[in-house]
Amino acid sequence: MKTLITGTSGFLGGILKDAFTGQEVLGLARSGADIPCDLAAAVPQLPADIEYVIHAAGKAHTVPKSQEEIDAFFKVNLTGTVNLTKGLNLQTLKGFIFISTVAVYGEYVPLQTDESAPLLGESPYALSKIQAEAYLQEWAKTNAVPLLIVRLPLISGANPPGNLKKMIDGLRTGKYLSIDNGRAKRSIVSAYDVAEFLKSSLGKEGIFNLTDQRDPSFKEIEDHICQLIKSKPPKNISFKIAKVLGSLGDILKFVPVNSSTIKKMSSDLTFSSEKATKKLNWEPSNAVKAIHIS
Repeated sequence: MKTLITGTSGFLGGILKDAFTGQEVLGLARSGADIPCDLAAAVPQLPADIEYVIHAAGKAHTVPKSQEEIDAFFKVNLTGTVNLTKGLNLQTLKGFIFISTVAVYGEYVPLQTDESAPLLGESPYALSKIQAEAYLQEWAKTNAVPLLIVRLPLISGANPPGNLKKMIDGLRTGKYLSIDNGRAKRSIVSAYDVAEFLKSSLGKEGIFNLTDQRDPSFKEIEDHICQLIKSKPPKNISFKIAKVLGSLGDILKFVPVNSSTIKKMSSDLTFSSEKATKKLNWEPSNAVKAIHIS
């Protein structure tokens, strides 16, 4: 059984490849991989005997400030996906797994949003993933390829990127403020749990959210990180003061937050992974405890 994992130079892709140690696995990334290739720019030259693909390569964690940066999301997440499928030998392919995101549902959704919810994401990141999902669903149907799409929330692990990294950096430097005692809840998932789940899900089909099913508060995450870095808890500000700070940030660019940031940090954002539990035996661990810092 030969498995191709894309994005192995990245956070999740690297953990995925490590999880498959001992099996026949090839990593693909722009550099530092078994198969070096920029999927956004080229169709990869792949072995003809690949049976399974886990497509973890993608662009995330940045807020675009220009049309060029907006276009980059679609080049990497959509065009890169199309180019990958063009390089595969359909005669040997037995399954394709696509790493997507809960961002496809939109920024502000009902609590415990499940896979039946409409895809209302409007950011370039969300839209590029929505379009990639749609392309893959049509491609898989046309070519009779079993397709598994997993939509992930905040991802924890050792030295996590994205918003968790921003929180860690802010807590280290004392520039992080907790809002309303960190009451807002977030869905989160351990990268290690995702890796083990995908190992046992090769060849499966469907669309599934994956979360740790605990939905910790910001305070729980803050407290865990403070213990790791041996720092005092962050200063707390009320929601009213936070709103004023966000309004200032809308006007003054040197203020590190704006109204959108404040709303995100003070609103619950949780998703249901009950479908994965019932159909694919998803049994996650506590994702907050999976956060490690070196």
